Amino acid sequence: MTMKIYLVEDDAVIAGHVARHLEAWGYQVKTAEDFRNILGEFQAFQPQLVLLDIALPFFNGYHWCTELRKVSQVPILFLSSVSDNMNIVTAMDLGGDDFVPKPFDLSVLSAKVRSTLRRCYDFAAPQPALAHRGAELDTAALTDDDTLRTTAQQLKAQGVEYAVLTLKDAAGNIYYASQAAAAAGGIVAEPLDAGHIAAILREEKLIPVAQLAAFKDPISPRTDPSMAIHYNGSALWLDAQKNGNPWMNPYSTAAVEYVGDLVEEVQQLGFEQVVLTNVQFPKLSKKQDYGTTNGVSRADQLKADIAALQDRLSGKVTLWFSYTLDQCKNSSVALDVPALTLGVQNLLVTSDAAMDADALQALETAATDAGVENLTVHAADRFETDRVSG
Repeated sequence: MTMKIYLVEDDAVIAGHVARHLEAWGYQVKTAEDFRNILGEFQAFQPQLVLLDIALPFFNGYHWCTELRKVSQVPILFLSSVSDNMNIVTAMDLGGDDFVPKPFDLSVLSAKVRSTLRRCYDFAAPQPALAHRGAELDTAALTDDDTLRTTAQQLKAQGVEYAVLTLKDAAGNIYYASQAAAAAGGIVAEPLDAGHIAAILREEKLIPVAQLAAFKDPISPRTDPSMAIHYNGSALWLDAQKNGNPWMNPYSTAAVEYVGDLVEEVQQLGFEQVVLTNVQFPKLSKKQDYGTTNGVSRADQLKADIAALQDRLSGKVTLWFSYTLDQCKNSSVALDVPALTLGVQNLLVTSDAAMDADALQALETAATDAGVENLTVHAADRFETDRVSG
């Protein structure tokens, strides 16, 4: 069901920006045309939400709110630069559901819209799954708006539905201007304007998806050693890679909170779908010092971390956890148990080879039995969907 929004705003520039932004989110938007006949337009359009300015030609927003409340309980969000306490109280007393002061950020407005719709209707606001065809954007190629728009239009013409942007990779590089303290050492020299990129992708009818590497991160543990796996209690433990790399510690509350902070940041930038990779341990070594574990096994700790992230981010973002097909089917040194048993709600499976129908069905059945709510399978080297359930 496409939700309909009636926008009553007499400033054509503001109305145009708001309408285009909300349409990119999948809503059907009608802007007011006859400011003498707001009630008639409302009844003809039958929207699920009204965005209502206060200062309007002929009759103000308070008048029209009163008139609408005579015939409907549809939620009304006031949008106004007249945002002193008296006007806010008046708007709410007359039947308004929320008040958004001008000037406002479009991402804040869309968040208010989603929140209001979730609260007022028995449905979730649009949360598209990682279905159909996707494409991973090359951050180095995003040099200007024209290039991004051309790329997005070409992808859309090829049937691509969403675009994946890696905003933190397993080398610890962070490609946007994160405000998290532990991110300071990983931000690249010329970070992307990720919020602007997400907005352009939406304008071109592509779903923006952020991809973040979690615990495999050799930079953040050096910035904040409290998040690191240690060696003999103090020094950073280093893996077997050339020159050795530290890892974030899945037992560390600070590490898990940091990952959650990054997800919330990119959500606020306009990425409502986020893929987390490397939610795992490094290869087991006797020299690893995880600190206080309280006897909790590595597998159970990953379950706790995933549950904590899902609980924290529920209702804010659609959070996916990515694992290989082998990790999903078998125990591994990174997880100690099959990924299907970790309590993941939305599971992205990467496969080196195409799966036949029987193998896909078996995986889907096993995922359903394990409580996975949404499952999608992609080729390991590209975002091509073999199967989606949920």
